Amino acid sequence: MDGFEATRRIRESIQPGIPIIAVTADAMSGDRDRCLSKGMNDYISKPVDLGQLADVLARWLPVSGAGDAVQTSGQRDGEQAEAVFNLEALLRRLMGDRQLAGTIVKGFLQDVPSQLNNLRARLDQNDAPGARRQAHALKGAAATVAAERLRGTAFEMERAGAAGHLDRCGELMPQVVEEFDRFKSALDLAGWV
Repeated sequence: MDGFEATRRIRESIQPGIPIIAVTADAMSGDRDRCLSKGMNDYISKPVDLGQLADVLARWLPVSGAGDAVQTSGQRDGEQAEAVFNLEALLRRLMGDRQLAGTIVKGFLQDVPSQLNNLRARLDQNDAPGARRQAHALKGAAATVAAERLRGTAFEMERAGAAGHLDRCGELMPQVVEEFDRFKSALDLAGWV
């Protein structure tokens, strides 16, 4: 079931007032309005910034001893699409928690080779929708660890897959691998691996 169906069921339940926050990697201009019109209370896009998440939760969850939710605003900082590894953005999203950042980066480094293999398999099978989905997953993972250039290249591939342009996806595959290698090198230089 997707988030819209889950929201519908929650709103029809005996606890219809439960706050529902949409969290999505598909941050298009109309997505927020669609989520709100389907009964969700708020919306944040991936990668999740822990400070922004805290603001949204504070907005919708009652503060201990208070009857009303705290009203705050979560402003998104501009993205630095040129960065191979944006350590500042990663730490800001994780509220400065270097240990958590290290755990997330380690998991990313372990997972990406299988994601790349899956992406190659989708291309070998001429599976444009599958390539789009895999590129979307890689884009989200790269955004989470602040691998901005890898995220951007995966996003390009996602768009090409959505348009059915497998030839363009194939052209982008070496760039995706190269950006992953650059990211690993940047981590090494920064002392993260």
